[in-house]
Amino acid sequence: MARRLRHTPEGGALFDVTCRTVQSRFLLRPSPLLNEIIVGALARAKRRYGVELSAFIFLSNHLHILVWTKDSEQLARFMGYFLSKLAREVARLTGWRDKVFARREIRRAMVEVYAWFVAAFREAAEKLRRGDRLARFPEGSFPPGLPFVRGGLSVTSAT
Repeated sequence: MARRLRHTPEGGALFDVTCRTVQSRFLLRPSPLLNEIIVGALARAKRRYGVELSAFIFLSNHLHILVWTKDSEQLARFMGYFLSKLAREVARLTGWRDKVFARREIRRAMVEVYAWFVAAFREAAEKLRRGDRLARFPEGSFPPGLPFVRGGLSVTSAT
């Protein structure tokens, strides 16, 4: 029996999707060929279902994808298509004949985290625009390009 779709706030949400391989087997071991297959499958699924990918990371036995979708159905179709395509390719590459992915992926809406990050970034950008060169941006982000600030920032390099 299919699981009910989770609620997605109106206007869409950023989801953190985590999925592990069956029995945590190392079926996603990195290789140039597998990396190319992963990126290709992600690109095709993204184009087909119109989601926005923010970030992704694949480890030997699990994956994480940050994806923005407008509703739960779009997320379910995207993940179903992508995991199905990836499982077929992984089975072909490794000779694995059983399921590749565990039964369930974990999806967490990151609405609050995303909203906080955007607000903090905008606040710091506004301070920088006004000339506060010590404005603190949220961890993991980069300040806007130098033309954003009148007069530019002086950057010294250690040689």
